[in-house]
Amino acid sequence: MITPAAAGPLGHIALVHEDTECAEDLAHLLRTDGHRVTIVPSGRRIVQSVVDCSPDLLLASHSIVDPPIASVVLGVRQALGGDVRILVLYGHDLEDVPTDVDDVQRTGVAQPMELQIRVSR
Repeated sequence: MITPAAAGPLGHIALVHEDTECAEDLAHLLRTDGHRVTIVPSGRRIVQSVVDCSPDLLLASHSIVDPPIASVVLGVRQALGGDVRILVLYGHDLEDVPTDVDDVQRTGVAQPMELQIRVSR
């Protein structure tokens, strides 16, 4: 769980999103709230990159495909266990969202406050 530090940022977030512009916008929003954000590029090294940055939260888009989000969640859980929260952003269909996640949120620019609340829990 991300908890406020005495005089530091609220937590470290690894952000994985297939849309670079969307990732930058989300990172800006979260940094404005005091979080440290590492944008992890999609691709075969996602899991290792997330593990290397040792985040408090993995914020990942459901639509990443290489590797699929289920593989990313499994790899991060195997490497970091419960030490990292996982929040998956999804589009329209919850059916394919991995079950071993801590939270899910529908994507869209209209929900920035909801994202801020979910991330700060």
